[in-house]
Amino acid sequence: MFKRVAAIIAIFICTTVAWAILGSTIFYRTYDAESGLSGRVASTWGAPQAQAPLAIAREWPEEKTVEVEEKGKKITRTERQIHSEAVKIDASRVAATLHLDYRQKGLLWFSTYKVDFDGAYTFQNPTSREEEFVFRLPFPAQQAVYDNVQLLLDDKTLPLTFNGSQAVARTRLPAGAKGVLRAAYRSQGLDS
Repeated sequence: MFKRVAAIIAIFICTTVAWAILGSTIFYRTYDAESGLSGRVASTWGAPQAQAPLAIAREWPEEKTVEVEEKGKKITRTERQIHSEAVKIDASRVAATLHLDYRQKGLLWFSTYKVDFDGAYTFQNPTSREEEFVFRLPFPAQQAVYDNVQLLLDDKTLPLTFNGSQAVARTRLPAGAKGVLRAAYRSQGLDS
């Protein structure tokens, strides 16, 4: 009888060790593949996003007379420089509507989402003359798709240019005028 109990205990210990090895192998292989899989999910769905604040600046040209020496002769020439100064945002109302949508890749589930971003920023021309203003909306991720990107000043659409990872718009604002700049887009991302 002792031999039978010892055999059952030995079989139980060997089975437990085998299951522990199998479980740890599956666990290791699954989470080892996570780094490669998350990159593949990000390439099809979008990367994690972090929205930086919108930047508003006023720009003005300034001509400066400079003396330069070329080939032993002094030459006076006029150079045009563009100066820029950040404008303070008086108030902001920012909303992001998120829709969480889990995606499975291999044995892992990834938290993917769709986002509708909408921000309204109130500012004022601080000078006593009409000035040109530049609005820069940085995108929250390099590896993402952005739909319906808009910058509107007092509900009037501004023409956009896309410079690297940001949308840029320019307009003129009368002296002391207040404006409400609205920035909006749709996108999708992963995790955060």
